[in-house]
Amino acid sequence: MIGLSLVSGPLARVSGVFGVALFLTYWTAHMDFPYIESHVNLLIDYHIVYAVLTSYLVAANAGHAFGLDGWIAERLDGGSPMGLAQQATK
Repeated sequence: MIGLSLVSGPLARVSGVFGVALFLTYWTAHMDFPYIESHVNLLIDYHIVYAVLTSYLVAANAGHAFGLDGWIAERLDGGSPMGLAQQATK
């Protein structure tokens, strides 16, 4: 459900936070300190990379730009996808 929400956009910020928590949990589950999966990787593997990318999606408000969050906000606010934020600055 987290991935579906991140791809389609509804509640992308909420699911992004849970996605980061899930990636960090998977990262600690694979850990054999200080190595992660093999003796080549030292503390960084694809779980950390995906957690950083998911954090970026949350910070960039990607659901409003490319997902259903923007479409829903546009319909409810009657304006642009950023809706209330742009109306407050006018």
